[in-house]
Amino acid sequence: MNKKLMSLLLVLVLALPMVFVTVNALAADPVDVVKTSGGVLNVWAGPVKKAGTSIKTLKNGTRIYPTGEKTYSTADKRWMAYISAPVEGWVDAKYIGKKTVVVAADPVPVGNTYKAKLVGTAPNSIINIWGEKLNAKGEKPLMKKVPLGYIFDSVQNYSNKWSKVTFKTANLEPVVGWVQTRFLANQTVVPPTK
Repeated sequence: MNKKLMSLLLVLVLALPMVFVTVNALAADPVDVVKTSGGVLNVWAGPVKKAGTSIKTLKNGTRIYPTGEKTYSTADKRWMAYISAPVEGWVDAKYIGKKTVVVAADPVPVGNTYKAKLVGTAPNSIINIWGEKLNAKGEKPLMKKVPLGYIFDSVQNYSNKWSKVTFKTANLEPVVGWVQTRFLANQTVVPPTK
């Protein structure tokens, strides 16, 4: 093999594991939510359901914080779980489910250079890097489907709600373009080099 091909293979072998580690690190932890068939979940002061004594109702999909305390209600023939928020009380454990929530992008200051992690509005978000005309009608992205969880080493935020970013490809060629600032999280200032 010639030296160029060998060098390219070496870069790919070294870079691919880093890409997969970065992408896998993104996976958000599932959180506890009310899981009904669309109705509400009653919250009770005690671990037994008594008609007319619920202290609050929670809508389907509401995030809740179980403490881990559970007990079996012999009167109701149900496992009851204690939650600490959004209100303290007991709920029917049958209606606690899991949902993956993507961390919202942090509010960001304008003008500095940052490191930032790429997130979307859902685990299957498709984020592209755009050229100077951004995502204007008829424009094509510079790079499609940037993997969520990618850490940009160079991010400059602008007041138009877009950020200029640099993506390093496997062969170390930079792609400089634009993403919407709301898709960037965990921004930290990059200290100046000496």
